[in-house]
Amino acid sequence: MGLKDLPVAVGDRHVAAFQRAGWEVARRSGSHVVLRRAGVQANLSVPCNGQEVKRPLLAKLIERAGLTPEEYCDYFRRR
Repeated sequence: MGLKDLPVAVGDRHVAAFQRAGWEVARRSGSHVVLRRAGVQANLSVPCNGQEVKRPLLAKLIERAGLTPEEYCDYFRRR
């Protein structure tokens, strides 16, 4: 799965996908939502400014979350 296969959507949809993957909203800082997960030192900062999250940034967030792109897309497609 390549970069072009990642979903393009506004930040709120990506926050929901990461929450389905077990991440929790720690706080909202300006136009960003910061997510954390117990046992993981990394935090995820997802921009939620009404614009689409660019694929390169999404790829970095997925990597920091310890997910594969395929796993992330499964969480993203669930409702």
